[in-house]
Amino acid sequence: QFVIFCRTFILTDDTTFICGHSAKGFSTIIYKADVLLFIDYLTNLKIYTLAKINEGITKEEFLKTTSIPNFLEWGGDGIQRPLEAAWLEYKEGK
Repeated sequence: QFVIFCRTFILTDDTTFICGHSAKGFSTIIYKADVLLFIDYLTNLKIYTLAKINEGITKEEFLKTTSIPNFLEWGGDGIQRPLEAAWLEYKEGK
């Protein structure tokens, strides 16, 4: 739904967003380019998740993922949260 929200509103080059949290080394203040990059990340997460579900892997195998293709720098600690959310949404319909 975040992706839909972002695509619904006009993001200007001078729009500033304040995030509730960020990974170590990333700012909680972001701009249009950051939001567009995050949309790309979520899109790739969806594509990756659906591909793995179609391969028939288990949830446990899926949660061992350490990074999403094309977003290797966003991997590591904390990646299980979006993986878990994607699995629940696309596999379990929650």
